[in-house]
Amino acid sequence: MNITIAHRMRPFSHKMGSVFLLPNSHFKVEIFPTLLRFTDLENRIKPIELRLFIRGPIQSFTAELNLETGSICVFGRTLDGYIRYSLFYKASELLLLCEKAPSVLQLQYGATLSQLQPKQTLAIPVSFCLKETQGLQERLHLGIHKAQDWELMQRRFNLQELFPFWLALAQWVPSITYEDNDQEMFSLIRKCQIAIEKKEKLQIISCFKNVFLAAFEGVFVPRLFDSDYQGIIDVEENTLPATMLLLQSAKLLRWLFFVEEENLFSILPCVPPELHCGRIIQLQTTRLDRIDIEWSKKRLRRMFIQTSNTRPIACQLPKDISSCRLRVHRKDKGQKLQVTKEGILQIPALAHLKAWLDCFER
Repeated sequence: MNITIAHRMRPFSHKMGSVFLLPNSHFKVEIFPTLLRFTDLENRIKPIELRLFIRGPIQSFTAELNLETGSICVFGRTLDGYIRYSLFYKASELLLLCEKAPSVLQLQYGATLSQLQPKQTLAIPVSFCLKETQGLQERLHLGIHKAQDWELMQRRFNLQELFPFWLALAQWVPSITYEDNDQEMFSLIRKCQIAIEKKEKLQIISCFKNVFLAAFEGVFVPRLFDSDYQGIIDVEENTLPATMLLLQSAKLLRWLFFVEEENLFSILPCVPPELHCGRIIQLQTTRLDRIDIEWSKKRLRRMFIQTSNTRPIACQLPKDISSCRLRVHRKDKGQKLQVTKEGILQIPALAHLKAWLDCFER
């Protein structure tokens, strides 16, 4: 009875000039039918432009961010036929893989002309190195199964639908060294943190909405200036690292569902009422434990815990839970564990414990 998420994360856009964050990098990518523009959000190098010699107009133009593989796929039908290519970042190189083309895909980078046959790759070296991420591991799903058309998702503006992509993309962003700052756009993130720390559940969603509107463009591409001039925040000079907007906000988003303290795991400590059901799986602790959580109708339903070593586990559960069932094998009858008045559940130490917890009773 494992907790799983079958939903695959591949948001896409049909808009020409779509803006994406290239996984494993700090590059913003603007995608047009005949032009790709790579901009380093940390301003270490000048923008890189790559021109494609394609005869338009292009039909069914689509750019898709694949959060499963860490790539951007672009495809459509030109006057000469169907074309499809993928963008990656790896080992200090921007990579363009031609997957399908009518004959060859012609490109120009600077003064260099290239022709790619299907399955061939163009590599553009970058003058700095980024630490590779572990990719998508922790998954969140909040019960929304609609088409992942980004323009429609922005119009619906439902954070129950947007939060899983927010958390997933942050796992593809290499971490950087920074100093805590409450100025400029980061002040919006600070408001989210204050609402979470004070457990003001009715204010959390509105705080995150302001961050989404002001601090991001395209598909969660962080920005230090609200170029849409929405009146949420008025800042014109920016010197802070933009990628930290995504990393810090995703960290706070994770706090809604799981907080790790020195000897205590807090389960669903501050879930807003709008997020009344969902699953978050493959949560990793600092000790490399794994935790899966499922809730519905605002109540904890199931948990799975796998520890990396032999030790007891203490969990702070949501209020009004008096007991639950513990099973160490999926087919055993299990035993009943009592929860203290303070909401603390003590799980006994077992060698490389695999614990299934359910039947949470008030």
